[in-house]
Amino acid sequence: GVNSWQWKIGTSTYSQQSPTHVFGSASNYNAMLTATGTNGCIAVTSKTISVPIPSNVNFSSSNNCADQNTLFTDLTPPGTDAVISRSWQFGTIGAGSGATPSFVFPSSGSYPTKLTVTNASGCSYSFSKNVTIVDSPVATFSATPQIGTPPLTVQLTNTSQGSVSQLWLASDANNSTSTAAAPVFVFNDLGEFVVDLTIVNAQGCSDTASKIISVITPSLDIELTNVTLLPAITGETNILITLANKGNFPVTNIKAVVDISGQSMISETINAVIQPFEVYTQVLAASIIESNIQGNYTCVELVVDGDKDNSNNKKCFTESSAVIVKSPYPNPGSRELNLEWIASTSNNAEIYLFDPTGRKVFENAFSDLNVGLNRVTISLASLNPGLYYVFFVSE
Repeated sequence: GVNSWQWKIGTSTYSQQSPTHVFGSASNYNAMLTATGTNGCIAVTSKTISVPIPSNVNFSSSNNCADQNTLFTDLTPPGTDAVISRSWQFGTIGAGSGATPSFVFPSSGSYPTKLTVTNASGCSYSFSKNVTIVDSPVATFSATPQIGTPPLTVQLTNTSQGSVSQLWLASDANNSTSTAAAPVFVFNDLGEFVVDLTIVNAQGCSDTASKIISVITPSLDIELTNVTLLPAITGETNILITLANKGNFPVTNIKAVVDISGQSMISETINAVIQPFEVYTQVLAASIIESNIQGNYTCVELVVDGDKDNSNNKKCFTESSAVIVKSPYPNPGSRELNLEWIASTSNNAEIYLFDPTGRKVFENAFSDLNVGLNRVTISLASLNPGLYYVFFVSE
């Protein structure tokens, strides 16, 4: 067996069987071992040890935002002692490997990050630094209007916080794009189009928000759904109306026309924009004196240019026990005749038309009619031009 060991590495000597030595710089060093056996025999061997230049470990990070893939890149310069493996430590919450790993940090903050490289020589070198993670950006924007008829001009505005750049993309026929903060897009075709806004913050993190732009053929239909009388302490009665937009287009410039017993007509503009399917309630500025209600009637009618269905725009009420029949219209008429009456209770009615000779040319009976306004349209297509008498009978 071996009784003693004598090492000489450079100018240093050691007597252990397996010493360690720290080389002060990269170079070629001669190492010699002299071993003495228990029998007194001596053996000598030597080797040249090449100490490579240490790796200057460094790394960078990008997309430093919470809940996103933060990207890491090993920036260690290549040398004669090639890197053969890398290990990463991301704070105390994760690890990675490879030259360009990614890691998702759960929240903003400062995370100590360490890269250790191992070279072909077996030498390992490390570098650590704190990586700052910020909150991820949130893309938000406004689009005005989001619904309309072609050509529809839409003002887009980036309302995101902390964005340094933005990219807009629309799904129209032109695939319209812009990098401006507040561009204007024009949609010429009917349909629904998606507008995407992608923002990037100073850390290179991105987020995308989307809105739908609807280009439609307008269908305008406003309905007067309810009229309620609200007695006031002054002795007058206020009128509360409820209206609903049954169309697919915002409605403005609505006029409420109040007819008090055919003697007073009051027109009032409703200063509101009623969105599609929205129900809107307003107390009219006009009020009714109590004496005008007794024994008479009050009608409220909504007037809107372009309304496709005027049959649901009007409501009437009366406190009279008698049925109030309004004058037929149009008079004279050629194609049809409209007859309206107002009742305080549900009633039955019969309508007759007679020519000047007394011959009955039309009759119809109606049951379980509405409280308030009732309307019947009579076709005149089969009648000859001339004078006719309308008779209305109510039970």
